[in-house]
Amino acid sequence: MKSIGVRIESVFKESGMQPKFFASQIHVSPRNVYNIFTRDTIDTAQLFTICKVLKFDFFKYFSEQLKKEDPTFLEDPAAEYKKRLKRKVMIEVELSDDEYYKLLEKSVAR
Repeated sequence: MKSIGVRIESVFKESGMQPKFFASQIHVSPRNVYNIFTRDTIDTAQLFTICKVLKFDFFKYFSEQLKKEDPTFLEDPAAEYKKRLKRKVMIEVELSDDEYYKLLEKSVAR
């Protein structure tokens, strides 16, 4: 996976934004803009600001990597438990004697 800094630099260059302006928008010095381009990691709050300024979702790269490493990553972790879960339910219904005995036979047969 490309480093986050390389990805930010690529989108930054495509934006046509000037480094000084970009730096002011993300609250760093112009010198630090170039340091960001060399990073393998980045603070999430800073990345969020960069996403807003460049109008690009860099977080998607991390989600894609998680899915590659574990295809079940975004699945419901409790899904298997929910499949086996049985619930007791009390329901009041009116049945004829015949219906009642048929239902009783079915429940005893289980």
